[in-house]
Amino acid sequence: MDARPAYEGTLDESRLFAKLPNEIAELIHTASGTQYLNALAVGALRSGCTEGFFCLYEPIFVDLAARWLFSDSQLDQVDILSAFSRVLPFAPNLRPFASQYAIARAGPLSALAACDELTLSQINDATIRSLLLAIFRLLSYDAEVFSQAVSPSQLQSLFQHRDRSVRYLSIRCFSLYMRAADAALEELIKRHFADDIIEGEWEGTTIDYRCLGLWEERRWNILNKQVQLARSNRSTADTFSQIEKLREYFSPRTAEICGVLIPRQNDTSAQPSSIVKTPTAVGNLRKIATALTSTSPMLLVGLPNSGKTTLINDVARTMGQAETMVTLHLNEQTDAKSLLGMYSTSPATGSFAWQPGVLTKAAREGRWILIEDLDRAPSEVIGLILPIIERGELTIASRKEKIKCAEGFKIIATMKSSYNIAGDEVAPSTNILGSRLWQRVQIDSFTIDEVRELITQKYPLLESRVATIMDVYQRLCASFHGSLAIKSSQGRTPGLRDLIKLCSRMHRRLERLGAKTGYEATPEGAEDEIFLDVVDVFLKYIPDKSLADSLALVVAEALQISPQRARFCIHERTPTYSDQGNNLILGRETCRKIKVPAGSLTKAAASSSRFASTRAALGLMEQVAAAVQMAEPVLLVGETGIGKTTVIQQLATLMRQKLTVVNLSQQSESTDLLGGFKPVNIRTMAVPMHDDQARALRALKNSQPRRGS
Repeated sequence: MDARPAYEGTLDESRLFAKLPNEIAELIHTASGTQYLNALAVGALRSGCTEGFFCLYEPIFVDLAARWLFSDSQLDQVDILSAFSRVLPFAPNLRPFASQYAIARAGPLSALAACDELTLSQINDATIRSLLLAIFRLLSYDAEVFSQAVSPSQLQSLFQHRDRSVRYLSIRCFSLYMRAADAALEELIKRHFADDIIEGEWEGTTIDYRCLGLWEERRWNILNKQVQLARSNRSTADTFSQIEKLREYFSPRTAEICGVLIPRQNDTSAQPSSIVKTPTAVGNLRKIATALTSTSPMLLVGLPNSGKTTLINDVARTMGQAETMVTLHLNEQTDAKSLLGMYSTSPATGSFAWQPGVLTKAAREGRWILIEDLDRAPSEVIGLILPIIERGELTIASRKEKIKCAEGFKIIATMKSSYNIAGDEVAPSTNILGSRLWQRVQIDSFTIDEVRELITQKYPLLESRVATIMDVYQRLCASFHGSLAIKSSQGRTPGLRDLIKLCSRMHRRLERLGAKTGYEATPEGAEDEIFLDVVDVFLKYIPDKSLADSLALVVAEALQISPQRARFCIHERTPTYSDQGNNLILGRETCRKIKVPAGSLTKAAASSSRFASTRAALGLMEQVAAAVQMAEPVLLVGETGIGKTTVIQQLATLMRQKLTVVNLSQQSESTDLLGGFKPVNIRTMAVPMHDDQARALRALKNSQPRRGS
């Protein structure tokens, strides 16, 4: 037996591979792709090689650990559990893999967790010693998680084992499982060993197990130095280059985000990323991926329109969490009960049942929670989240219940930074309750050159117009940021989201004109339509009309449109109106109608005859139609009685679209929009059926030819 523990060897590939079987070492040197990764995964299971492989191959070690989960051999189970216990303190992101494997019910692991039979005595001494040492390390790391893999009765059965080291390890594991005090542990050891020496094999050498804590501390310190040395000697370029070469061979349980590997909770195929990989986007994604490897909640801080939510949604798709992720928009009126849960009426008469809230469901099911604008959340909600980010558990005081967050649960929040008077970015206030517990990730904004690249890649038909679009955008941004009058006149400034919205409109407009490359000549009037799109997207929300008109002239100058033409388009132009069968033409927009039975068109024609098609009404209808065609939300602001609702109803009638009108007030509840259980009577149930029957009879009557005709 060696005089020095195996982990104290020199960190060198040649010496490390010398400890491996010849066929494994040969595969590592000659194989590639999947065979190469499989060989590394097998080599990392060797008891004297795990730490060395982790130091040398830490960038891809997540994939090696993922391959351990697919091992079918029961002979490897103790080695896999032991390997996890060795590296887990240095790679906490592997905890989902380790906990999933430890709770498995097969082979020696089932014997450790079984309660009905005492089967551990059937395992040889060396195997059970390795198994108990691995359990001791895992329980020392996180007793709450890994105690599920242990049965206390099985540990107690080993208190009389013939091997003294096995007996000692079982006592230590039992004490960790029971959260026993030091005095109770010392009493157990004294009862079973008195003051005798407890010799046994540990890491390839013989030690006195009474000093196990000191030996483990020494091992941790040495490995920590080796890991830090390996990280300092490893360049970022080499790391990303290695991952790039092996990207297509990674396990389905491994997610790769811009060169950072993260364990994936479920065995799902990765969805392609929709993010244009500019240098800033890649840097932001890497920072988010690195933060995901930590167990701390993540707080994304950045300017408005910097892409915080878009980046998180893209990462969620890569991790297989997009469909289950819950997004919360909090404000001062948010009630903590809606997040936690409440008692509500149950189907049983006269009884109430507990209905868990979205936060409770997410904690139980291991979902992601995305909280938008954390600084707007009330203190009551922050206080509700605090136990989760501190201890990983949700407290329901009314039920005297504590819910342990399931594996995979993650809280992610966003906050907006802003510009000060000097034009410098200022981080939001850090006075939020529990701010020290959040892991902050600064999201950088795109540069102008990157915005050009983004537009070119996402909208290829705009390649010839990118310079003009960016000129318009930069002039507007300069006008907004350079004038305090403009800032005080409205609540926000133009951002990347508005620019992307404009590009989407222009790209669709060119597609409708039949453009193939974007360099074709456009018909007369196309530039006016683009000018009106710019005005709608960037300027229509400004309440000061004179200010909006002056900024419109800035846009017209960039688009090489004369001031007279610009004023005509804004104030004197009357949109064309034409109802052509299944198409509705409103100025620059051509809307496709919904197909309905021919008999139901009479009501629409009667409604259209009562609508006054004035210039203002047609202009507003054209603007709304342009937004509806792009599925953009629309907010109409104006005095009561000027025709906002009437225009929307007329547009819905012309497009044969069913319109639901909801009148909201301060007393409105979410159930008014989402639905809920309400008391009903026979009349309220029969009215919808009567209306449907009446419409069907009218359609049938109108479709039949009249007598005598």
